[in-house]
Amino acid sequence: MRAVATILGILVVEIVGGLAYIYSGSYDVAASTPDNPIVGWILGTTSDRSVSRQAEGIVAPTLTNPVMIGRGLDRYREDCAQCHGAPGKYPTELAEGMTPQPPRLWESVKDMSPGEVFWVVKHGIKMTGMPAWAHAYKDDDIWSVVAFLKQSFPTLSADEYKRLDQEAAQKKK
Repeated sequence: MRAVATILGILVVEIVGGLAYIYSGSYDVAASTPDNPIVGWILGTTSDRSVSRQAEGIVAPTLTNPVMIGRGLDRYREDCAQCHGAPGKYPTELAEGMTPQPPRLWESVKDMSPGEVFWVVKHGIKMTGMPAWAHAYKDDDIWSVVAFLKQSFPTLSADEYKRLDQEAAQKKK
């Protein structure tokens, strides 16, 4: 009985202490200040595990269709490159001021399943600046971005991306 009372007492103290800290306003939420390593690990691990769980059961279509990949490149150029950059192309200054920094997708998507990439693009990630694109894109459009990111992006050189970027810009004129 005494052990239960001790555990409950400790729990109450932790909850009260946590609430006092939250309401004190002491934690720095400025985007110009990186999270401390513990908070960064907690948020990153929570995000990674959540995406993995939410993406369970998502079945990707065939992602090798060149037309689909080309549509994904167009979407990426228009809506993603500003924050995530591209081989040989830096993110905008606005994106450089974000905390956490948007990942360089040609590196980070290597370790993600197509379903995980689809889920992130469709639903976004809270408190990271990554918007949900479900309101603007149909699933076919999102899959085209996934196709580009998974099939072409990880091995795309800066010169190849620049050429594709210029070709796409010419088509728009």
